[in-house]
Amino acid sequence: MEQPVLPPSPTKAWEILKSTNTVENVKPMDLNTPIYPDMVRFVCVSDTHSLENRMPHQIPPGDILIHAGDFTNVGELKEVKEFNERLGILLFLYFEVLSFLTETFLSIIFIRESSTSSQNCDCWKP
Repeated sequence: MEQPVLPPSPTKAWEILKSTNTVENVKPMDLNTPIYPDMVRFVCVSDTHSLENRMPHQIPPGDILIHAGDFTNVGELKEVKEFNERLGILLFLYFEVLSFLTETFLSIIFIRESSTSSQNCDCWKP
């Protein structure tokens, strides 16, 4: 299948692409589902927009939490700190948090900080 030529506007590009995407509702996992020691449970969420405490379903327990972006509402540093505090009470072994549209400033901060100091992480330096 040939890929369509997309305009630079994300909104206009979505108007072209949305008819080719399938959306399926996913039934939330029962919070009482056991976690087995010989398996790894990934829990994936996104687009919580600072509303984790008001979500209709709790984040189920697991080993690795992946948050695929848009965890803030407008990208304010205060929201990032509050999100970090909420993550701190969840019982996961590992967290993978990706920034997306509302957190675009994080990429700028990361690049700026990593270009001056990388003693605590392996960072790409521009």
